[in-house]
Amino acid sequence: MAVTQSPPQVFISHNAKDKPLAREIAVYLVAADCGVWFDEWEIRAGDSIVGKVDNALAACTDVLIVWSEDAAGSEWVTAELEAALARAMDNEHPRIILIKTDETAPPELLRARRYIDWSDNPEAAFNEVVRSITGESPGSSLRRAVVQKYRDLIYDDSPPFGLAACPTCGSERLRGSTMYDKRDDVDLPPIVVPVVKLVRSPGRASGDVPGVAAFPGRGGGSRGHGGGGSGCTPAASPR
Repeated sequence: MAVTQSPPQVFISHNAKDKPLAREIAVYLVAADCGVWFDEWEIRAGDSIVGKVDNALAACTDVLIVWSEDAAGSEWVTAELEAALARAMDNEHPRIILIKTDETAPPELLRARRYIDWSDNPEAAFNEVVRSITGESPGSSLRRAVVQKYRDLIYDDSPPFGLAACPTCGSERLRGSTMYDKRDDVDLPPIVVPVVKLVRSPGRASGDVPGVAAFPGRGGGSRGHGGGGSGCTPAASPR
């Protein structure tokens, strides 16, 4: 019987000032079919941050340290690195991979390890990250991998919308109707056009998903995500 190998589970340790880059790396890894623990995706209001981080470090196969001048002065990054090193000494995992983003010297305990330089060529650096984690090179370029993963997650063939989730925020709570585009200039059947109207979120006006029109709603209004006040504004990271 063939044994199915579980995908790698990657913990991304970073300073808040490096979050845009950390988020970019997280998206690339998801596109490469790696499991990713990224704080703003996993920690909700009311959660124990220490408990969540500790559980994630215990379950991960790899820890990526996004290393920079800001990370070097971060108590969070230091604590996560020390915890990962302690677990690696006891269990031989997780594998610790340093991603160097500037000229800041690596931590003393990691200076004997080969690091990945993200500063010069992000595409090559991403390929090396994936190879280090999976043992294989990515099957396609960054852009193609991310676009394909996006399409896999957002679009499906189920009626009536052809959408598995909101193209803007990823919410699966979609409702509404379709409208028909009766192209007068060509002799073709009517084309069903999926359209989504977003529910108003705090601090952000309700509006249409770019590139698509609004669902006709009751009383001339429009309907989008399901109830509960779900909108397209991501929650702020608690870290």
